[in-house]
Amino acid sequence: MTTKSDSTKIAVPERATRQNLATRQAVLMAVYFLMIISPLLVLLFTPHAPGRAFFRDFSVSLAYVGMAMMGFQLVPIARIPFMANSFPLDSLYTMHKRLSVISFLLVLSHPLILFAFNPKTLVLLNVFDTPLKTAAGVFGLLGLFLVVFSSVLRKEIRFNYDAWKVFHFIVSIGMIAFSFVHIYGINYYTSYPAMKILWAFLGVVWAFMVIYLHVLTPIRLAKTPFEVAEIRPECSQSYTLSLKPVGHPGMDFRAGQVAWITIRRSPFAFRKHPFSITSSAERKDRLEFTIKELGDLTSTIKDLKPGDRVYVDGPYGILDIDDPTIPGFVLVAGGIGSAPVMSILRTMADRRDRRPVVFFYGSPKEDCIIFGEELEELKKRLNLELVHVLEHPDMDCWNGECGYVTMDVLKRHLPENYKDFTYFMCGPIPMLDSVERSLAKLGVSDKKIHSEHFDMV
Repeated sequence: MTTKSDSTKIAVPERATRQNLATRQAVLMAVYFLMIISPLLVLLFTPHAPGRAFFRDFSVSLAYVGMAMMGFQLVPIARIPFMANSFPLDSLYTMHKRLSVISFLLVLSHPLILFAFNPKTLVLLNVFDTPLKTAAGVFGLLGLFLVVFSSVLRKEIRFNYDAWKVFHFIVSIGMIAFSFVHIYGINYYTSYPAMKILWAFLGVVWAFMVIYLHVLTPIRLAKTPFEVAEIRPECSQSYTLSLKPVGHPGMDFRAGQVAWITIRRSPFAFRKHPFSITSSAERKDRLEFTIKELGDLTSTIKDLKPGDRVYVDGPYGILDIDDPTIPGFVLVAGGIGSAPVMSILRTMADRRDRRPVVFFYGSPKEDCIIFGEELEELKKRLNLELVHVLEHPDMDCWNGECGYVTMDVLKRHLPENYKDFTYFMCGPIPMLDSVERSLAKLGVSDKKIHSEHFDMV
C-alpha cells in the first residue's frame, strides 16, 4: 500500500510519465502522417515532363496517398508494442476501420478522375485485353474494395470471424502486390530514383510488419506458453479461463489490460481473439480471462481441458491505476464488460489500495450479475461503492437502480470531486456512447476517460 508520503515522493515522476505518453502519441501521429503524405512530398519536388495534364498528376497524388494509408493500416493490427502501448487499443482499431474506408476512396478517385477527363481510358477496365501493369491496378482496387467491404460489414453479412481473418490476410497481401506491380509497371513517376526508393522503403516497412505479426510474434510466444489450469463456470453463460505459465515466471501486466489468446497447438495459428485480463496484476502464477459464450472461439472455451496449451500475446493497453496522483476511480461496465473491472478491483484489493471507487454495473437481471458474490466480498476490502443497474428488475424485491446508466443515475452516486477521478468503461458501444455523452455534460474531461469496446475487432 502506498502511503501519503510515498505518493508525494513519486507524484512528479508519475506526472512526467503521463506527459511522456502524450508526447509519444503526438510524435507517433506526426510520423504516421508524414509517412502517408511522403509520396505526395516526393511528387511535389520531382520534375515532370511538360504538357502532362494536371488531372493525371492530381489523380495519381490521391492514389499514392491512399495506397500509403492502406499500407500503414498494418500498424494497428501488427500490435507493435510502441504503438499498442501508446494508444487505447480500441481507438487504434476504430482508426484502422475508418482510415481503411478513406484509403479506398482516395485510391478509387484515381481511375474515376481519369475516366471523367478522358472517357477513352474506360477500356483499361477490360483486364483481358490490357497489359499486366494496367490490369494489376484494377485487381489491386478490387482487392481493396473486398477488404474494406468485408471488414466494415463483416457482422451484417455474417462472415465468420476466423474465416474472415484468413480472407482479409490473403486478399490484403495480394492487393498490395498488385498495387506494386501497377506502380512500378507504369514506370512514369517511379522512373525518378527518389520515388522508386520511397516505394521500396515503404514496401520493406509493410513487409516487416507482416513478418512481425505472423512470424516473429509466434516465435516469441512459443517460448512463453501457458496451459489451462481450470475452467470455472460463471453465470450468464460465462466462463473463467485460468492459465498457468509453463517454463517461465508468468506475464507482467497492468490491471485493465488486454491480451490475444491462441488456443491451438501452434502459436502460428490464425485463430487469435482479444480478451480483457480478469485476474489481479499481483498474481504471476495465474493469468485469468472471463469470457462470455457469444460464438466463434468463445463457444469453445468451456470445452478446454486442464493441460491444454494456450498462447497469450500481450499485454496491451495504456490504463495505469498505479498513478498515486489519481484520487479515485469511476468504473462503468455492462455484462461481461466487468471482466477488466474485476482485474482493477482485485489488484487494488491485493495492494490494500483504499482510494475511493464507484462501480456502475449494468446487468439484465439480478440473477445475471457476473461476479455478484465476489463483488460483495470486495466491498469489505475496498473503499467501494457498488451501484447495480438492472435492465429488467423484479420490482417486488429490487430497490436499486433500474434501466440504464443514465446521467441521473450518475448524478445520484458520483462523489463531489468526481471531475478529478479517472474513468474506465467497458461494454457495448451504445452504452459507452451514452455514458460518455453524459460525462461530457457533467464536465468530465475526455482525457480522464478510458473506454474499451466489446467489438474491438
